[in-house]
Amino acid sequence: MTAQRRMDGRAALISGGGTGIGRATAERLAAEGARVFVVGRRGAKLDETVALVASAGGEAASRALDLRDPGAAAEAVDAALAWAGQLDVLASCAGTFPSAPFPALGDAEWSDALEINLAAPMRLARAAVPAMATGGGAIVNVSSTNALMGDKLSECSHYSAAKAGLLGLTRQLAVELAPAIRVNAVIPGVTDTPMLEGWNDDPAEMAIWLERYVPLRRMGAAAEIAGVVTFLASDDAAYVTGAAIPADGGMLIV
Repeated sequence: MTAQRRMDGRAALISGGGTGIGRATAERLAAEGARVFVVGRRGAKLDETVALVASAGGEAASRALDLRDPGAAAEAVDAALAWAGQLDVLASCAGTFPSAPFPALGDAEWSDALEINLAAPMRLARAAVPAMATGGGAIVNVSSTNALMGDKLSECSHYSAAKAGLLGLTRQLAVELAPAIRVNAVIPGVTDTPMLEGWNDDPAEMAIWLERYVPLRRMGAAAEIAGVVTFLASDDAAYVTGAAIPADGGMLIV
């Protein structure tokens, strides 16, 4: 007899599923038995994720769309429901890490960062709630250590503001949607994903920075963040809601 996996019989919608934490989350949830529907802007990357899940024996499908479009969230949820017939988990992993010095920060840059990092998770949750409300569900938002501390290496006030807002949204939704739906957040630290390409290309400087600011002295892997997302989405976290769990190698304690 095959042992039951903790996400068997469930369906998950994952934003930003083409790369990084979103892709790793899709792979991990599928490995735990969930059917996964991934959305994002780059269709080719989404196709790669679907192929990776399928090659490991999982079920996946995708839809390419731009979550900055106010109608895209409802489209994503409708497509996931049409494919899976249910929706049990929403993992909002899509994000962008822009850099701009505050005095030169334009309204368009500000709005773009908030659209992707804050408005999109809000719209996805709003669209998903009716499908989840009857049978229960779990929403997991991916925030950032920037939500709780200043960034000495980047000029990213718009990103930090959006990720802090996402924590506030998480806590309030946990109150408003209980007891039917649990809402939690993961707080990744410096994680080795395509979003950080070019952030620091000097290995020696990076090693010094990690030694000084990260007790575990290394960057995190996307799969390690996905493990925390999967825990929060599963019944192992059945009594957890409104939490913001750091997965940051200890950055927030130094």
